[in-house]
Amino acid sequence: MVSNQFISGEYALLLIISAFIAIGLAAIQRSWMPSQRYPSSIQWVGRRVERFSYFRACVRHFIYKPDLLDCGYKNFGKAGQGFVMPLSSFEPIVILPQEHIKWLIDQPASVLCPRTAAVQRMGFKYVSPDFDAQSSQIIHDAIRFHLNKKFDTLQSDMFKEMQWATDSRIGKDESWNQVNLADAMRYIIFHTLVPVLAGKCLSRNEDFTHALMKSANWVGAGSIIVGQFIPVPFRSALGRLLQIPIRSIQGSFLNHLMPVFKERLHNMRKKAEDPSFSFEAPEDMTSWLSDVILKRNIEDGAEKAFEKAYKLLLGAAFASTVLTTNHAFLDILGSESAHSIYQTLREEAESTFATPEDWLDSMKIHQLRSTDSTLKESLRLAPPTSMTLLREVLSKDGVRLPNGQWLGQGTWLAVPSIPIHTDERFYEEPDMFRPFRFLSKEDPTGKQQSRPESCVTTSDSFLSFGHGRSACAGRQFATHIMKMLVSYITMHYDIQPLPSRPLNIFMGEHPIAPEVQVMIRRRVTP
Repeated sequence: MVSNQFISGEYALLLIISAFIAIGLAAIQRSWMPSQRYPSSIQWVGRRVERFSYFRACVRHFIYKPDLLDCGYKNFGKAGQGFVMPLSSFEPIVILPQEHIKWLIDQPASVLCPRTAAVQRMGFKYVSPDFDAQSSQIIHDAIRFHLNKKFDTLQSDMFKEMQWATDSRIGKDESWNQVNLADAMRYIIFHTLVPVLAGKCLSRNEDFTHALMKSANWVGAGSIIVGQFIPVPFRSALGRLLQIPIRSIQGSFLNHLMPVFKERLHNMRKKAEDPSFSFEAPEDMTSWLSDVILKRNIEDGAEKAFEKAYKLLLGAAFASTVLTTNHAFLDILGSESAHSIYQTLREEAESTFATPEDWLDSMKIHQLRSTDSTLKESLRLAPPTSMTLLREVLSKDGVRLPNGQWLGQGTWLAVPSIPIHTDERFYEEPDMFRPFRFLSKEDPTGKQQSRPESCVTTSDSFLSFGHGRSACAGRQFATHIMKMLVSYITMHYDIQPLPSRPLNIFMGEHPIAPEVQVMIRRRVTP
């Protein structure tokens, strides 16, 4: 028989261990989740009445749950109240109601800063330590002053690469073949981008393009894992591990790209010093980044500045174009009206690109209104992120929301894009894929009631590209590529519809389309 003295000693030991665990958890909760990150005046979703409730709420939601965000929106957001969303990174976010969006985007960066929160949440600085404010600004200037104004001039080069990549990857066989849709989209889009990202000299260089794709995948996935799954104290350690393969991959494409950049920069400097020097810089991102670097007088560190900016551009900008195009095709093929939708898009492409020369005219892309609406509808249902307009309160005095709720310095704020996009107040049949929802409407007399809503037009009820000053700067270029690709495929290929639309999976807060095999063939010409 076990003595009472032994049992008492055992209980005492358990009490001591429990006390240490409790103290440890309390310390962790306090250090990982400072009180200003979860204001007492705002309700949580997913939090229970229990010890260490804040900490345990975050642990419980290690796997991001979009249903929880939707629940908070229905219970609090629709009533004009904010709520706190627990996250496995122990960085809870105050989710604002849709009515607060205008107030949010009107606040100066000195009060609500979009950059500081995004740096942590997206994890770039951990997997790509070269990331800094200068690199971000160089990219912003290159996109704003060059890409958005000049990508039309690259239409011919982009189309030729897209045509070659599509025909190479999917084939010209008029019999049915099985193709991995996501892999095909990735291959085609990155090959289409090479004339813009690097120039014609590296087009169809498979080693270079493969390294670009691999780098985008590693940086994108690594950033999400480190920034959205891992608590702050462990991010640096995991980030350093991920940097090993990422640096190797980035070195592969830089081996091809840096000689091009060095020659380009040398010639651009010489041209600036001697206007009679015979040199015309090609229109591509290599030249545009070089131009921004020269105008910023970054002399000694020009090569390093280019490397850092290019790595960030590749990791942050173009992977979402692949994901969105994949989503769009799955939405089309998984719809009950797949045949009629596909046929409508095909007829639009045929009328727009009646001759081979029409593909070389960038203005033709603007005529693809049904395709534009289809892409916007797909983005409505699967935006790049389920929480957007992320901000951090920088003001020492905190801020007071329009409804009177107060938030302290350090609080993160965001708005829920998917719940807003599926709110019946803003969209009829919000859960249905209606590809031509955004075309102009007519009343029974035939009079037009409203202008078409372009895919790139943001609003407080369409947030896939953000909204306000921080909206995606490259969205015009991205949608241009997507519309061109959707038109080319629908015009030249038959694809068998899917039994239903495959459900998305979530990687962090990002909806990702699953890998799907589709049956496809080159369109049989009469």
